[in-house]
Amino acid sequence: MRMHKIFDIERYRPSKGERFMFDTNIWMYIFCPIGNYREHIVQRYSSFLGEAINTKAEIIINSLILSEFINSYLRLEFKIFKIRNPNAEFKKDFRKNSSYKRITQNISSASKNILKISKGVDDKFSSIDIESIISEFEKQNLDFNDLYYQEYCKIGKVKIVTDDKDFKYADTEIITGNPRILEG
Repeated sequence: MRMHKIFDIERYRPSKGERFMFDTNIWMYIFCPIGNYREHIVQRYSSFLGEAINTKAEIIINSLILSEFINSYLRLEFKIFKIRNPNAEFKKDFRKNSSYKRITQNISSASKNILKISKGVDDKFSSIDIESIISEFEKQNLDFNDLYYQEYCKIGKVKIVTDDKDFKYADTEIITGNPRILEG
């Protein structure tokens, strides 16, 4: 039976000792600013992160989320680069471009800031039923990493903070500001 507890980020108040895993999309909103892109969403999740820190809730991160953040940020920068260089290739052109060093420094700085406010945890790979996740991945057409995070959070009693509608039917507790998830 699915737990399916979804909480509106505008109404949910974190408390001391609670454990939260912020999905990659949230770290992207907060630490990968692009102009004023979706500013109201960024503010919503930034405020919640601040509340969680102030109440001494535990913000956890694992290597998979950090890797997704770094790669997503880098791929976003590559997409921007391709606007000016439509035929560019990632390794051949982008990584050899003079702005690449600055971009990687920005990404490294953002990653270090995330690590300052979160606690690195093991990803429990040996405890998670990977075959079940692979089976769900095949059946449901969902992102493998999202399924993995759901299972991790369920066994670790961690709440997921996300804006990703793929978590709509997650078998764990979700905190979101996304109306498509809240409508359940």
